[in-house]
Amino acid sequence: MKLFRRLLNETQTGELAKHCKPMELPPGGVMMRKGESASAMYIILEGAASVSLDEKGDEAHEIAISATGDVVGEM
Repeated sequence: MKLFRRLLNETQTGELAKHCKPMELPPGGVMMRKGESASAMYIILEGAASVSLDEKGDEAHEIAISATGDVVGEM
């Protein structure tokens, strides 16, 4: 877990890794939706994720892009 190597020691990194599991989304897959309660933190290991808002049934508007190494979600 290179992302945390400057913040955590080896024991702490090992403990964190025990609670991590990989998740792969297909193109267009949904990671989370606005208003849902936060239950996870995601680290993008490869690729990118579009952050879009769909207000009242209108077409979704991209507001940001998260890419490799970015941490998304709420803790």
